[in-house]
Amino acid sequence: MNSNYNVFSKKKTEKIQQAISNLFSRALEHHKSPAIEHDRLYRALILPEHIDLLENTQKLVGKLQSHTSLPLKMKLTNKHEVKMSLYFSSSNGGTFDKLMPEYASVFHGKAEPEVVAAWQEWVDDRYKIGVDFAHIKSIFAILNRDLKTVTQMGSLFNGLAAVMGHEDLKNDAHKVRTAIMPNNMPAIAPELREGSRRATQLIANYLLLPEKATNIGGPSVSFSSYNMGQITFPWSNQRVNVD
Repeated sequence: MNSNYNVFSKKKTEKIQQAISNLFSRALEHHKSPAIEHDRLYRALILPEHIDLLENTQKLVGKLQSHTSLPLKMKLTNKHEVKMSLYFSSSNGGTFDKLMPEYASVFHGKAEPEVVAAWQEWVDDRYKIGVDFAHIKSIFAILNRDLKTVTQMGSLFNGLAAVMGHEDLKNDAHKVRTAIMPNNMPAIAPELREGSRRATQLIANYLLLPEKATNIGGPSVSFSSYNMGQITFPWSNQRVNVD
């Protein structure tokens, strides 16, 4: 068996990874962006002294731009800068038809505090979701590599059973769910043991979210590849991407 898949086969590993990714998608569906009116968002991006000039220009010559998305850059509380694209559709106000100068990708210093605070809270919470799932993925990858049996996996990472709903994983899920500490358990670093307990808690928390999210919210958001940064967990010296 491949050394990276000592507990589960490559095929089963991929199915578990997909199940974790599906739960991540579910979490993101529930993390709706702020439903800020277009005009308030515009005024938070455009310097006040430019508003009248841009609006009068558009009144004079007609519509010059129509945006289905806008770029936005913000700093996380850990100071890492993230670059986002905010996508507009008929469900969240339609296209953004105002003139947008090149500089209008960050909130200016005179922006309405409530607008800035709403987006700052959203992006910080979005980062936390990314870190939580990087945590879960890291724990599964390391235990799947370093342990030998499904029972060993279950004794450390019992919560994994909750995402093993695929028919091909049914028997393994039962073993994980009912596992007790085996006699042949290898030595496990305290950080990895605590990280495994935390991963079980995280899965349980995210599984409490309903299957379907409401449609209420602002623009959909996408990030540049790996733009949420990287993180190193206490149980590994390897930096992992925060999706």
